[in-house]
Amino acid sequence: MEFGVVIGTVVATIKDPSLVGALLLVVQPVSQTGQKRGAPIIVVDPDHNAGVGDVIIFVHSPDASMAFPGDLWAPIDAAVVGIVDEANIGADITLYTGQSFELEGETAFWKLKQTN
Repeated sequence: MEFGVVIGTVVATIKDPSLVGALLLVVQPVSQTGQKRGAPIIVVDPDHNAGVGDVIIFVHSPDASMAFPGDLWAPIDAAVVGIVDEANIGADITLYTGQSFELEGETAFWKLKQTN
């Protein structure tokens, strides 16, 4: 499982029949500290719950197909399995979704709060 931030949506009128009605999201993978990791990817949200700005947890194939209801072998590479409200990393850092901060010249997608 990985963290990611929803940065957009995809509309595809022609697609595999098993994806009709599926919500397709553009997601920027991020580390647990909010740093960008690689290029954005397309992720399927089987429950239609995630939106732009949400921090999500997603899985890759073949786990992604198993997270998708209905067709067990839907042609997907990544699927949303959770929407993050808060992540506690170590004893000193709590990460919250919904706001950003600057981290090493890159905009990160977490709000950093010291818990001491």
